[in-house]
Amino acid sequence: MILDLSENRDVANKVLNGDVDGDGQISAADARLALRMSVGLENYSKDSTAFIAADIDKNGEINASDARSILRASVGIEKL
Repeated sequence: MILDLSENRDVANKVLNGDVDGDGQISAADARLALRMSVGLENYSKDSTAFIAADIDKNGEINASDARSILRASVGIEKL
């Protein structure tokens, strides 16, 4: 799922759900980063693209469940 975060549709800023590191792919590295965020080892503001991409269930928090979903998506078991 790609989320449009822009108020201005002409210069839409796109975030790939699960692509926490912003490299255009969902990988185990994204899941690792989300897991680090969930335990406070990485800090991002809630409006950052990394936070938005990592918050899979869109509950305003990053937790192990988000990281798990990203990891499952990285190997094709789950769609985000």
